[in-house]
Amino acid sequence: MEEKSKGQIMITELRNRLKQAMFAKEEAVKNVLQFILGEISTLEARSNKAPTEDQICSIIQRTIENNKKVIQKLELEGITYDCSKLLDENKFLGTLLPTTLSVEDIRKELSVIVENLKSAKNDGQATGMSIEHLKKLGLKVNSVDVISVVKELRK
Repeated sequence: MEEKSKGQIMITELRNRLKQAMFAKEEAVKNVLQFILGEISTLEARSNKAPTEDQICSIIQRTIENNKKVIQKLELEGITYDCSKLLDENKFLGTLLPTTLSVEDIRKELSVIVENLKSAKNDGQATGMSIEHLKKLGLKVNSVDVISVVKELRK
């Protein structure tokens, strides 16, 4: 019998959580999970293979970022809108993501390769080196946090 990948396990967990939300009549949770599962299905159909845990996390993170952009845009335009639904969605979506290192922890882990980062041709190359280093250690990080730490360390 074939063992399930982390991505397949995550999809199963999302589907189970969707069923719970339907029975509990949690409309906001149900709607956002249906959206996420739809995005996962689209990715699977386009690539013709099961998505990885990282790809699923990327979809969730992208949804959180898009919600933040909508909230910022509404505030910038001075449009009065109750953003509590989007904030609740983001709070829930955040619970689906694996715990990642804090900015301080990323800084500490990268301190051992800081000279290599400073000698990199540009921030992009330094960021790539950083992410590779952190992945070798088996650490989960938010790429936006890594980018900001790399820029800070290269000063």
